[in-house]
Amino acid sequence: MSNSKASKVLVTTPDYFPKLGGLSSFTRNIETTLTQLGIPYQLYIWQSFQELMLNPIRTEGYKAVINIHFLGAMASQTTQIPVLTFFHGSEILFYSPNIFKRIIKIIQKNKILRKIEQNTLNIFISEFTLNKIKALGLQEDIARDLVVHNGIDCQDAQLISKNLDEGPLTLICVARDVPHKNLEGAVILARNLFKVAKCPIKLMLTADRQWPAIEGVEIISLRRPTPAILKDLVAHAHFNLLLSLDHSTQGYFEGFGLSALEAGMFGTPTLAFPTGGLPENIHHGLNGYLIPSDNLVDVTFWYEQLNKENYEKLRKSTYKHTVENHSLKVYEKIFSNWQDLK
Repeated sequence: MSNSKASKVLVTTPDYFPKLGGLSSFTRNIETTLTQLGIPYQLYIWQSFQELMLNPIRTEGYKAVINIHFLGAMASQTTQIPVLTFFHGSEILFYSPNIFKRIIKIIQKNKILRKIEQNTLNIFISEFTLNKIKALGLQEDIARDLVVHNGIDCQDAQLISKNLDEGPLTLICVARDVPHKNLEGAVILARNLFKVAKCPIKLMLTADRQWPAIEGVEIISLRRPTPAILKDLVAHAHFNLLLSLDHSTQGYFEGFGLSALEAGMFGTPTLAFPTGGLPENIHHGLNGYLIPSDNLVDVTFWYEQLNKENYEKLRKSTYKHTVENHSLKVYEKIFSNWQDLK
């Protein structure tokens, strides 16, 4: 990365220390793509919404701007240079549990929508996210508003050996401990699977709290694991869990589910709910199982039919689908064809 102000592209992001899942991982993937394409850039990291309101992002001297989060675009006084903004999920809602954010969003709804419409290119990570903001008032422009499902860096991709006969059955849920991520659902799923798995269950959660004892289920709270350790745990788990709920009325929904791809590049299938953009991620049984109607009992019927041979096919399909369809090539195509970045 170039540290000079003369860098051609300014990349703004709210969250950066590379870790699995979320905007941090997304930022790293965009950085890697720009570097591989030889496009110089300058990274601008902002810490809070209040910071942006007090200190708008200066874009003078750059040829183009890439905003990892749309608030970066809102805080930039950019009119003369091309702007590409990514839209993920909950941030496009005009509601927030944070009362300060909520008031600003409500008061400035029309201004926010018009600002988005002024961008050169808007990339939504799922049809669900695009349709949601269209319903909220965005005037769609098919040349400006594109849906591009997430990509990840597959350089370390590897089909890790594992099978259902090697107990315990290991589940992992890489998610923040917030209501819509539904960690409680992961615990219930683990309890239900124990009834049919005929082996102990190990459930790993990235949440620093105590859980009640459950027969046959060992719950491990991962307290601040390093990215490398977490990546290794995901790679060797039997299943990744992504049981997000649609809490749009409270300000949250799952845009696509990046952690499913980060698990998939090691052949770790994902068990997910059909909410938000997750059906666009976990589809046709290629990289996991979409639990119908948020029914945690249904997954036990599915698991009972999953023998060693079927699981091996699912692992290979998960790996193949992820590497072939969700590598960084999805971003390379965008940036390679965007003349303003060259």
